Order: sequence, then C-alpha cells, then structure tokens
Amino acid sequence: MYSIRIFDGPDDTEGALLSSPYINELKVKYSMNLLKHGISNVTIQIPRNNPKWQSIRPLKTLVEITNIRTFKVVFRGRFLRPRQNYDASGLTYLTYDCEDKKAYFNDSNQRWRLLQDISIRDGLGQVLDVHNQQVEPHKRFILGNVTVTNNTDNLYRFVGYGKTLDEIYDNFVERLGGYLSIREEEDGTYLDYLADEPELKDTPIRIRGNLKQFRRELDPTEIVTRVIPLGARIEAAEDEESYVSMPRIDASSVNDGKDYFDNLELIEEFGIIEGTIEFDDINEPQFLPLRADQFFQSQKAAKVSYQLSVLQTYLIDKDVDELEVGYRYPISTYPAFNIEEDLEIIGMKINSENPQLPDMTIGEQFRSLSQYQSEMNRKTQKLSEIENNIIAQQRALQETKRELNSQIGNLQTALENIDTSEIPELQEAIENLLDSVSDLADLVDSIEIPGLATEIDAGLMSSADKRKLNRLTLEVSTNLDDLRTKLELITVTQEIDLDQLYLDVEELKNVEE
Repeated sequence: MYSIRIFDGPDDTEGALLSSPYINELKVKYSMNLLKHGISNVTIQIPRNNPKWQSIRPLKTLVEITNIRTFKVVFRGRFLRPRQNYDASGLTYLTYDCEDKKAYFNDSNQRWRLLQDISIRDGLGQVLDVHNQQVEPHKRFILGNVTVTNNTDNLYRFVGYGKTLDEIYDNFVERLGGYLSIREEEDGTYLDYLADEPELKDTPIRIRGNLKQFRRELDPTEIVTRVIPLGARIEAAEDEESYVSMPRIDASSVNDGKDYFDNLELIEEFGIIEGTIEFDDINEPQFLPLRADQFFQSQKAAKVSYQLSVLQTYLIDKDVDELEVGYRYPISTYPAFNIEEDLEIIGMKINSENPQLPDMTIGEQFRSLSQYQSEMNRKTQKLSEIENNIIAQQRALQETKRELNSQIGNLQTALENIDTSEIPELQEAIENLLDSVSDLADLVDSIEIPGLATEIDAGLMSSADKRKLNRLTLEVSTNLDDLRTKLELITVTQEIDLDQLYLDVEELKNVEE
C-alpha cells in the first residue's frame, strides 16, 4: 500500500526504492505516526537481504513515503540513529527512526528579540529568517499562508534563545492557536500557519461499518470552580529585604477580603475545585475580577478524547474517500452512547502488518457546563432504557424456558406411549431418542435466568460491568439479543409428527408380517 524511497542527501533528486509491496526483495517493516500537531515520525526495520541494507546515513539520508493507491506523499523527512537487531529466528535487521521536516526547526536556535507593533505574519517571518540564516538550503522554509489572527493582528512577544521550533510554538501556536503545515512546491518548501478550521468530509465513520474499535473518555477533572486571579509580583520597598520569590497582587482589597472568585453553578455540579491564574501585566487589583470572570466564561466543563480503529474502505471501494489526518468526519456509534458528531482526525498510526486498519486519534473536544449536563442526562435516560429492556427480556427468557420444558415433556410422554414391542429395532431407536430428549431437558433446566446485576452481584452482566455503567463509562459487554438468539437455538432439531410416526410403525409391521 505504501512505497518508501530514500535519497542520498538533498542533491539526490532521483533516489532509490527501499520498499515496495510489489517486489519481494524490497520489503521492510514500518510503523508511521502521522500527526497534525508536532513532528510526525516513522520507524523502519530493514532486513539484511534488502539491497539498501548499508545505504542509510543518519541525518543525511532523506526519506519519502507514498501511498501507491492515491499517489499522495504522506511523509517526507530524514533518518535518525540506527539500532542493530538480531532475533531468535536468526533474522538480522537495522531499525531506524525517522522524523518529518518540521524537525529541521530543531537544528537552529533563535536570538533574543522583542516582536512589537508587528503583524503575526511579519513576526513569524522574522523567526523564519533567523532559522534560514543558520541552516543548509534544503532545511530552509518559505513563509506561506498565514490565516491565524488575533483581535489586533499585532504582536507583543519576547523571543528567547531556544530552538526555533520551541520558540514558534511558545510565541505563536500555544498563544494564538492554529497549526503548522508544510507543503512542497517547485520553488521550495513552504511553511503555512493556519487557523484550526478543518474541512468536513462526507465519508462516515460508523459502527457496523468501518468503525472496528472505539473508546471515548469524558474527563471533568481539569475543571476549576474557584479561581484565584493573581497580578504582577509585588516589588520590595527600598528599606525592605528582597527575596527571590515575592508575593503577587491579589483581589482581596477589592473583593471583601477574599482573594478568590466562585462560580456557583459549577460548584453545585462539581464541588469546590480551586485553581490560580497569573497575569504579569496587571499591576492594579481592580482589574482582577474582570479577568476571573473572563476565565470562567472561556473555561469548559469537560474534555472529551477519543481513540478509534477504523477500516480504510477506500482500498476496496473506489467511491469512498481515504480517511486523512487534518479533516473532520461524521461519526455515529452504539445507540446507548448517543454519539452523533463531526470529529477531526489529528493523528494516525499505520503499520505494515495491517495498513488498512490504522489507529486514529481524534482532536480533543470541550464541553460547556450545559453541554456536559445535557450529555449526562441523555446517558442516564439511555441506561434507564437498557435496564427496562433487561427486565423485559428476562421475562421473555423465563417464558421461553417454560415453553421448552412443556414441549419436551409432551414429547417424552408421546414417545413412551408408542407400542414398539413387536419391532425391536424401533424399540432401540425410541430409547435412544428418549435419552437424547432427557439430555435436552437437563440442558434446559441447567440454563440460569440471571437477574439484574448490581455493583456487588453478577446478573445479566458482571458486577464490574454494572459498576462501569453506573459510572456512565462507555463500555458495554452484554448483548441480550445474542443471548436470546442462543437460547432459541436450544430446540429439538427435527419436528416429530406423531400421526406420521404411527403410520410409519404400521408400515414396518406390515413389512415384518
């Protein structure tokens, strides 16, 4: 599905094929971790029989990985250090880690400067200029599209002496949002700084379709219900001793002696959870209440994270698009979870053993308090419906068991009343059938009709699963429809017509006579 081509440095424009699914001697094992945020990475295992076994030069050899179905290049970067391996089967191979071109920003350091009264684009351009002055031509970037903005499109930033990648993230991405994207053009490599507005694709991700595994976690543990806003540090007076760490300005002088602010609605839902926020640019306490209010307005009540294993159906259906990092897709899951959302793929792990079934990471979603409460109410209602269904199906199972026992009893009586004394072979057959019916009756009697589970005692589900349901986790392990279907399979394998049996017996007697 993927081909891997290596290049002996930036001047090698043709390259050589390292791996192809169509050539036996050109096979490697690989694992790709493609990321929207951060540096994508690849691990490649090269066996000794590969012609390029000794051709890799760490940090010099470049690598390009292409999807042979779509002809899209999914990874460009360089090889890092090798690891020599020998396993119990006698296989010798080299393992290399690779990193994409964003890692080139770790090859340069910035110099101190103040970015003031300058646009976001121009500020990032200055950072790129410093990087480009220090590195080789193939590691340089051209500033491309910049769509991230703030209220004024004006910067006030101190750039330090750190690695260029760290300074870009610290001064731009982490403060302004958005993400970095690299694209190749004929005149060079471009760095785009784009607002987080992923395109929504039509390809659905759904249960009983391409969704194979699913995990969703709703985490309200990072919520702050009582915030302490702090301003700049208080400078020591001339006649006072100065310490390395000095206290900060707080709101107690403007808030009835309290240095904190409560969000009563959040406290009612989650209790008191205290946190602090610091503002080095605030020197007057009267501005702190406003900042506390802004914090509560912007804070979300819960973080939602997802892990998916999804089948890439475009490999077998040309009318379906490939699922790719950086795009949103509609997802629908098990009805009890009540999840119908458009989610963005921000990470994808692909390995050579099973490339059609990658593990995908979904961008974290955030819920406001009202959204969180609404979701919890829906899940509580769904769980109530599940318990009602359990009770109804439990009664149906008991009735099915009674019907089976009644039918087996009637069959035993009918067989015992057949006169087979004159036909020994028929007598033996009836006895064998009675033994089978008796075994069937014992089997039906052994079927336990479990009651509702509790957190202590197991029932139609384990007590552990019941505890998970009570905590509103998203794991379901009992399928009552399957249980009912299996029980219905316990029946006599052939319907017996007693009138026909009587005629058959009479016919046998006539033959005997």
